[in-house]
Amino acid sequence: MAGQKNDRKKQSLRASERDMLPVQNRIKLNPTVILFAFVFVFLIVCILRLVFRETTGYYEVMPGNNGKVSSYTAFITRDEMVYRTDRAGFIHYLAGNGDRVRVGQAVCTIDENGDFTSQLLSAYSQEKSMDDESLAKIKNAMRSFAISFDPDNYSSIYDEKIILENQVFGFLNDDIITNAGNATDMYTFNVKETKKSGIFVCGYDGYEKFDPDDFKMSDLDVTDLEFKRIKNAQKIESGEPIYKLVLKDSFSIIFQMTEEDVVRYWEADKLKVYFPDIDKELVGHFSFTYASDDPNTRLVRIDFDECGYMLADVRTARIEINSSVVSGFKIPKTSLTTKDYYVVPASYLTVGGNNNTDAVSVTKGLNLQVYENGTISVRFTPITGYKTFDDYILVDTSSFKIGDILIEPETSKTYEIGAQKSLQGVYNVNKGYAVFKSVNILDDMDNGFVIIEKTGSGVSIYDHIALNANLIKEGELIY
Repeated sequence: MAGQKNDRKKQSLRASERDMLPVQNRIKLNPTVILFAFVFVFLIVCILRLVFRETTGYYEVMPGNNGKVSSYTAFITRDEMVYRTDRAGFIHYLAGNGDRVRVGQAVCTIDENGDFTSQLLSAYSQEKSMDDESLAKIKNAMRSFAISFDPDNYSSIYDEKIILENQVFGFLNDDIITNAGNATDMYTFNVKETKKSGIFVCGYDGYEKFDPDDFKMSDLDVTDLEFKRIKNAQKIESGEPIYKLVLKDSFSIIFQMTEEDVVRYWEADKLKVYFPDIDKELVGHFSFTYASDDPNTRLVRIDFDECGYMLADVRTARIEINSSVVSGFKIPKTSLTTKDYYVVPASYLTVGGNNNTDAVSVTKGLNLQVYENGTISVRFTPITGYKTFDDYILVDTSSFKIGDILIEPETSKTYEIGAQKSLQGVYNVNKGYAVFKSVNILDDMDNGFVIIEKTGSGVSIYDHIALNANLIKEGELIY
């Protein structure tokens, strides 16, 4: 019996061992299964990142324009000449202010003893009729003044009164000359005739011989500028100015632009300018110049070929420039970003590689001072994507590090990299990854920026740029 029991126990033990063997086999890990599990988890994580990732779309660059109006006060220059009297007396104008006069035309008279002046004033105090044409000119002059009147410049009313009085005398010039012929003492009465044709002005301001090439910054301050307007029957001393002639209808204006407008109109050849005082819009030839006493101060000069007669008796004019005439590319504000560059003097830029003058094989770069095995040597380091300015270049910060020493090719002078400058730009995503492109902003509008079209290797029309530059980095793939 005991032997049978032992046999049954042994059989039961072997059966238990057999039952345990499959369990031991199931806990063994298969490498293939582990690999597929890892790939599966990785794909799940990537998908979740893509699903919940804050993404940026792209914007297609399109043409745009701004609509900003810039207002300035401009200094007027023109071809003009002042005429002086050779005798003292009381002046009477025969030509009206702003009239076109011909060569040899009688424009004023000088009454030396004043008797004739008294007779004329007495005659004009009586009721006299005026022809319809002359009356219409007086009404037009008054209407033009009313339109352009500036309440802040109330004294202009007195100037206009003198102009109108002189015009009335001018319209009655035939009577004056007739009375001059009947004067008792012909030697006290002198008629002045013009030697040139032009626009007649009854006054002067002292800038008639002004040379625009000698324009100084102080000339922009016209606070103390006084136009000396001459009245009829006014006593004039010998040698004093009595009138001036504007010899040509063309004129120029000079003024100082804001830096924002300088960038906006940097490449302009012509510009449309509105003159509110005469309600006239003119197109002029646009150029930059510099003050003769400050070569670092940039000024603007615009030359016009017509309508100078409308501004013949003023030295300054209010102007308005509507920047909508300037077009560019429009980009969203969220697309704008900045990038830091190292500032390097332009004289350190050199040519490396095979030093071939062939443009295809020339490589631009900088000479970097390096320490190798305890010795100092110079290594040429090619650079790409650098920005060139007048006297310096901007180099990508990935090419060098702060503290690197550069060697100037011509003099062997050294320059330590450290100074930085930021440029504004956008991320171009045409190739599926972010590439920084610098831009120049023309204007800041409510819904975006207008940038200059011609930026070299910058943004072109129909380029795709990142819609939100804060969500990506340069070189990052765009999904």
